[in-house]
Amino acid sequence: MDAPKIVNGKPIYGIFHSRPNRFVVKSYVSGMGLVEAFLPNPGRLRELLLPDSKLLLEKSNKSFNRKTEYTVCGVYKNEYLVGLNTLRTNDIAEYLLRERLVDQLESLQIQRKEVTYNGSRFDFEVLLNGRKTFLEVKSVTLTGNKIAMFPDAVTERGKRHLKELQAFSKLENIETFVLFIVQGSEVDYFMPDFHTDLGFAVTMMNVQQNVKFIPVHVHWNSNMTVSQSTKTLDIPWDYVEMMSKDRGAYVLSFDIERDVSVNVGALGEHFFPKGSYMYVGSAMNGLSARIARHKRRIKNKRWHIDYLMSIASNVVHMPVISAVNIEVPLAKALSEVYIPYAKGFGASDSCMDTHLFSAPPDATNSAEFQDIILSFRLRYANDIY
Repeated sequence: MDAPKIVNGKPIYGIFHSRPNRFVVKSYVSGMGLVEAFLPNPGRLRELLLPDSKLLLEKSNKSFNRKTEYTVCGVYKNEYLVGLNTLRTNDIAEYLLRERLVDQLESLQIQRKEVTYNGSRFDFEVLLNGRKTFLEVKSVTLTGNKIAMFPDAVTERGKRHLKELQAFSKLENIETFVLFIVQGSEVDYFMPDFHTDLGFAVTMMNVQQNVKFIPVHVHWNSNMTVSQSTKTLDIPWDYVEMMSKDRGAYVLSFDIERDVSVNVGALGEHFFPKGSYMYVGSAMNGLSARIARHKRRIKNKRWHIDYLMSIASNVVHMPVISAVNIEVPLAKALSEVYIPYAKGFGASDSCMDTHLFSAPPDATNSAEFQDIILSFRLRYANDIY
């Protein structure tokens, strides 16, 4: 089998401009101006699709059900090329399996692709010691600090796949498999992204006796083909179990759409100009419930932030699961980039003057913010080194 390519035909290079919706990206292409392209990837990709990121596109055959004639195939993150077309991840997996390039899976034989069994659909039907079993493939693009994590968005489908693989394994008394194809910076470890989808992390732990997880790091050759050089990553299960608890800190990003004065409980009256803001809080017991509370317009105000949530728009929440309280260090990190606002806000038990910050529009999609949030989401993973 020939090595899969990241792009078909002549590569087209663009500079990221915007992502109007989950499956459309706009980029500037030399000589063509602003080009709209299909993005076959449902992930958030916030740490990759940053202002001025270099994209790799291809021209596609425009069909009757497509509005664009270009497809986003990859993005450059520092010196690394990361494939974004999840429709081709299975091609990479098939190549690695057929060429016996995956440790622990050398004996697997591919029988069929995209197989339906008892109403469930699996990427590959394979033979293990002459017996039928199934293998699912997942694309991983979130990497940093020697660690890869999946998923980068909540995936009910992903949790369902794991449970279906476990059910088949128990029924047939045979192991099933999930192959994670990891792209990006050099990594040594793989973990479920408990910050983004705690349920997926817990499900992974619950099914690991029946489902074998194999994370493999791959990279691209200069000719745009996938390399035969692969690296199987370790999964630090003890650390994952310790971290997969509903506790930690969080950042709320939101807009106030008009100048307004608000009575913030004991803090009294404060003026909040129209603009974007970030707030840092924590909940070492029931983090998800705390964040869910902030999504509602609460009548009975308890925390300072409750007074602003009733007038906030475009609210985005970013949890940071942690075994220790990192609220103050996280607030301090934001204070070095953004403007502290409203002295005493959310800081009654903190050494910081405030946990509220004035920020530029769309700041969560900036490289500065992504660097901060990823450093905290991966920080305590350093304990496994």
